[in-house]
Amino acid sequence: MSLKILNIQKSFGKTEAVKNISFEAKGGKITGLIGPNGSGKTTTLNIITSVVIPDKGDVSLFGVKQAENIEQLKAKIGYVPDEIAIAYKLTGREFIKFTLRLFDAFDENHRKFAFELCELFQLSNRLDDFVEEYSHGMLKKLLLISAVAHTPPLLVLDEPSNGLDPEMAILLKSLIKEYAMLGNIVLLSTHHLEFSEQLCDEVILIQKGQIIAAGSPQELKIKTNQPSFEKAAFNIFNFNDKLEHLKKIFSRLPASNRVA
Repeated sequence: MSLKILNIQKSFGKTEAVKNISFEAKGGKITGLIGPNGSGKTTTLNIITSVVIPDKGDVSLFGVKQAENIEQLKAKIGYVPDEIAIAYKLTGREFIKFTLRLFDAFDENHRKFAFELCELFQLSNRLDDFVEEYSHGMLKKLLLISAVAHTPPLLVLDEPSNGLDPEMAILLKSLIKEYAMLGNIVLLSTHHLEFSEQLCDEVILIQKGQIIAAGSPQELKIKTNQPSFEKAAFNIFNFNDKLEHLKKIFSRLPASNRVA
């Protein structure tokens, strides 16, 4: 029960977005991809979900290789992208039913599961409105529910907490934990270090298209001798140097810009 990524590479023109990335995400575990903007996180997730085909390397899920049977691999994945991509001329109810039919999961149990989640995420009273009328947060919730409704063994989430209010973000964390506890693989990317520390069993730090560190948040804290995962990540990414540079920039402001 694992997802295996082996030496994947992807370039867009002269830009190498992903350079020889390899890792394994296991069933029952939550794995987080952590990195700054432009580090290659989204491209890596797009390769795993077959939205983008790698130039080199391979992806396999439960022994099914992407290069050999891409449709079979896609059928096992639920994906919530960071950028909203949705059929805006459908109602929320129609979109969920469409997704269930697409994954051959339009039975009573899956329908009940999906619409119970809609109730929980406070979406039920808007299900018969057109999706084009939804706020960003509502769209994110609809995509999340649609991604898990057919109970895929691999759930991929790109910046899942973006656009959610604090209450819904807490509920999202619980959903992710419960889903992994069923034995499923959960792979997510996030900018939020506290969010990843609270959720992830393992984190993979990516910078400039390459893995620069991997392990549990606790292991990385010990490795860097830092009291928190945030400080450990800052150390690994060399963000501390940037923070010091920022302080120097402000220290050079003329006295007239300072509040007395």
